[in-house]
Amino acid sequence: MKEEFSEYTRKFAEYKGITWDRMPDIELYMDQVVTFLDRQLSIYKLGEDDKIVTPSMINNYTKDGVVPRAESKKYSREHIALILMVVSLKKVLSMPDLSNLLHGFEINKDEKIEQFYNKFLEYQKNAISKSTLEIKKFLEKSSDEDQSGENVLKDLALELSVQSHINCVLAEHILNIVSKTSGSK
Repeated sequence: MKEEFSEYTRKFAEYKGITWDRMPDIELYMDQVVTFLDRQLSIYKLGEDDKIVTPSMINNYTKDGVVPRAESKKYSREHIALILMVVSLKKVLSMPDLSNLLHGFEINKDEKIEQFYNKFLEYQKNAISKSTLEIKKFLEKSSDEDQSGENVLKDLALELSVQSHINCVLAEHILNIVSKTSGSK
């Protein structure tokens, strides 16, 4: 079990995200967006049949006002960047919080979606690096202790879950303060 997780962690540590210049520079139809993102985000899949993004999800992001409507049923690089960030962050932020976060750059005209997306990639890269280093240390430390592989992985899952929860609560409070200050909610 620990070996399987160590192998996944190694692959995950190598994940760089989809850089702006690797995104399609032509507009795509919905099915092309779904296929593109499904391939690019395969590291997030738990199983081969998992779907990272579906047309229904994208339609819901549009209905919730998180992602702008496609123009003539075509999605631009900017749409794809926003969808990618929503897919990546939806487990930790509500749709209203995502809307608040991802629409802030539209109000501030000097920060473009590309700049915001590049910042997202930088933070993601740093978080992956930090987390995989902490996981490696945790697994090394636990190999010195007399625990089964299952217990070690459950302890690690608990620690990561608690960290995620605390970070999520802090992010929600930050966005709440921002929305009260800007009156965007």
